[in-house]
Amino acid sequence: MKTLILGGVRSGKSRLAESLAKQSDLPVCYIATATAGDDEMRQRIEDHRTRRPVEWTVVEDASRISPACTQRVDKLFVRVIRHSIVVVSSVV
Repeated sequence: MKTLILGGVRSGKSRLAESLAKQSDLPVCYIATATAGDDEMRQRIEDHRTRRPVEWTVVEDASRISPACTQRVDKLFVRVIRHSIVVVSSVV
């Protein structure tokens, strides 16, 4: 099953995605693409880092999203892509 979560800024998208990923009992690849442009965003990024389980694979680099999405394609796993609008706008 694939799930796309959409919503406004600070609407709980990440928490919902993280909750679904934890419930899946599958390996998780968390792709975080946000950049810290100001103190508020730096704090939000840090908050996200502290609540991620240590066993998750984390990629914090928008330029590596393609390799991160295709790794381990032979196995089932969950991919959580944070701040994907940044990635889409950089490609379009």
